[in-house]
Amino acid sequence: MPGIIPRSVKHIFDKIDEIQEQHIEQEFLVCVSYLEIYNEMVHDLLGNEVDHQGKALTLPVKEDAENHAFFVKDLTERVVSSSKEVTDLINEGNGRRSVSATNMNAASSRSHAIVCCHVERQYPKEKVKAPTKMMRRQTVREDSKLQTPKMILRLSGII
Repeated sequence: MPGIIPRSVKHIFDKIDEIQEQHIEQEFLVCVSYLEIYNEMVHDLLGNEVDHQGKALTLPVKEDAENHAFFVKDLTERVVSSSKEVTDLINEGNGRRSVSATNMNAASSRSHAIVCCHVERQYPKEKVKAPTKMMRRQTVREDSKLQTPKMILRLSGII
């Protein structure tokens, strides 16, 4: 039986398919980000940039005082259109995770990992000729703000 993440992602895309089968005119945008917290540092597991050791870059955690939330600055978000794409991205990110041998496991993960799936829905009445927020997000995801619950960051020793 698949774990919670594959089942959750499948549920998201099943629900999108169900809405589209009912011929309800809506557009959906699904984005995924994947980060790791290792030694109190946040690493982008889907980013293309790496440090001098070939590891994922360390990113800063920032506070959005207006929304009373924290986010990881410059965290990569990838647009996906199926649960298989999400699984492929997670597998890609898993290859960048920090691992080290222990007495029980030769390649034990030494970090916490967080997969975030962001879903946006747009109704037809919101359609305009100028590029919408959703359209801009599909082409450029550099302005993303992943809002991470304070409890996760506290448990990890980041705040």
